[in-house]
Amino acid sequence: MMLPTAAALSACGGVLFLGGDPPWSRAAVIVPVAALLALWGLSRAAVGYATMPSKRNLVWAAALAAAVGLSAYAATGKAAQSPDAWVWWNAVWIFPMIAAISKDERAAVDDAVRAAAWTLMVLAFYQRFVLGIAAPTGSLPSAAAFSAAVLLLAPIAFERSDRLLLWGLMITLIWSGGVDAWLALFAAFALTTPWKPGARLYGALAGVAVCLVVLYGGLESPEFSVRAAHWSAVWSAILERPLLGGGPGFWGPDAYAPSALLVPAELGVGFSILALGGIWRCISVGRSPKTFGVLALAVYALMEPVFSTPGILWLFAYSAASSISEGSECVEIRIPWRLPVGAGSLGAGYWIGRSVLGAWGGR
Repeated sequence: MMLPTAAALSACGGVLFLGGDPPWSRAAVIVPVAALLALWGLSRAAVGYATMPSKRNLVWAAALAAAVGLSAYAATGKAAQSPDAWVWWNAVWIFPMIAAISKDERAAVDDAVRAAAWTLMVLAFYQRFVLGIAAPTGSLPSAAAFSAAVLLLAPIAFERSDRLLLWGLMITLIWSGGVDAWLALFAAFALTTPWKPGARLYGALAGVAVCLVVLYGGLESPEFSVRAAHWSAVWSAILERPLLGGGPGFWGPDAYAPSALLVPAELGVGFSILALGGIWRCISVGRSPKTFGVLALAVYALMEPVFSTPGILWLFAYSAASSISEGSECVEIRIPWRLPVGAGSLGAGYWIGRSVLGAWGGR
C-alpha cells in the first residue's frame, strides 16, 4: 500500500495543508511521498519484480521532468535547489507510477480524496455560517483555488455516488465560485455531452452563453484592466524566453494571469505543448468521471492561475493520471541487482528529502 498511500498523500495533502502554499506544507507532502516511493522501490527489489508503465508513458513523463529541470537550471543554476521545481516533479511522478496501482488500490485512493472533499466542504460550511465569511475558501488560500478544487472533487463524489457531498460542493461553488468557474463547469458539460439534440446539451450551451454574456459585461471594469496588464506582461515574457521560460515559480503565487499563460512563461512553450498533448491522450483513451473535472479545470486555467496552488496541481495530476490503465508488464529484478536497486531507492529517497528541505531552507 506504499504506492497508493503516496498517491493519496499527493492528491489530498496539498488540498488540506493550506493548498501546499506555505513552504512547510509543500515539504510536509513531498518528503513523505519521497520516503514512500523509496520504500516501494525497496519492496520491489525484495520481491524481485516490478510493474512497469508503457514505454510511451515513461518517456513522456521523463521528458516532462527533464524539461522542468532544464528550466530550473537555466534560471537558478541548480535545479535541485529550486523549490517550485519539486512542486512540478511531485505532479509528474504519478503518471508513470499509477500503472503499478491496482483497481482496488485506486478505489482506496479515491476514498481518501472523497474524505478530503468532505473535510473541505464541512470547513466551508463552518466558515460561512459560524465565522460569517461570505465566500469561504476552506483550507485553500483563495476563492479561485477553492473553486478549482470543487471542479476536481465533484466528479469523484459523483463517481462514488455520494449525492450529499456532490450537492454540498455545488452549494459552496455558489458561494465562492465566480462566473469563470461556472463557465468552466458548463463548458465541461458541453464537451462531455454527445452533440445530439437534448436537454443536457442545450442546458450546457445556454449556461456557457449566459456566463460569456456576464463576462463580456465586465470587460470595462477596473479588475479586468488590472488582469489585462498582467496578461500582457506574462505574454511578453513568453515571447522573450519561449524555450525554457523564466523558471518554475518565476512569477510567484500572486501573479494575476491564467495558468494557460503562466505555465509557458515559467517552464517554456515546449513543456506546455508536451504536457497538454500527453494529458489529452490520457483522458481521451481512458475516459472516466474524473475526465469531466480535468476538462473543467483546463477551461478554468484559461482564466485563473489555478496551478499556482501546488495542491490543485497535484490533485489535477492524479485526476488526469487516473485514466491510465493498470500496467500488465512486469520486469524481473534479478538477484545480483536486487541489493543495488534497493540501496539506490533508499539513497534516492534520502537525497530527495534532503534536497526538498534544503530548497525551502527548513521553513
